[in-house]
Amino acid sequence: PIELARAALAAQGGDKFKTLKSMVLIGSVNLYAPNSTQAVPGQFAMVVAGERFRIDVNAPPVISFKQVYDGQNQYNSLPNVPPLPSPNSFGLPLLLRFDQPGYTVTALPDKKKQRGFKITDADGNTTDFYVDAATGRVVSYSTQRNGIIFAIETSKTKEVEGVLVPYSFSWRLEM
Repeated sequence: PIELARAALAAQGGDKFKTLKSMVLIGSVNLYAPNSTQAVPGQFAMVVAGERFRIDVNAPPVISFKQVYDGQNQYNSLPNVPPLPSPNSFGLPLLLRFDQPGYTVTALPDKKKQRGFKITDADGNTTDFYVDAATGRVVSYSTQRNGIIFAIETSKTKEVEGVLVPYSFSWRLEM
């Protein structure tokens, strides 16, 4: 599993991904309410800068929300939703630290043409990763916190200055 994590990091951009200072993604979004097959179209903007993160999603008149993490504090405008995990404690930021002291990597069962591994940090936070067996690229990852499963699945990527950037992806919150 360590070699699989190493290959996933290399496919993501390796050292260029490790030294990435910030990223801005802006695009369209289709939101689905629980148990609904009808999408609500909208727009999103996401900014990641080191330990800081912000996402704004607007799909008027149905929903508009913000999540902001300043590196220490988190703000989430979704009513009655427990705080989401710190953006730096799961997913691709966790992949950056898999080989540092306090992190463990274990194997997960393969799914179809995807190989899996789990990274656990010193606090017991985990992220399950699945990568394309042929390319080593991360296809999906998920974590569970406070009774919420937070999952991201990437269907299209684009290489920008040597770093793999999600071009089409879905976020899923299961509460």
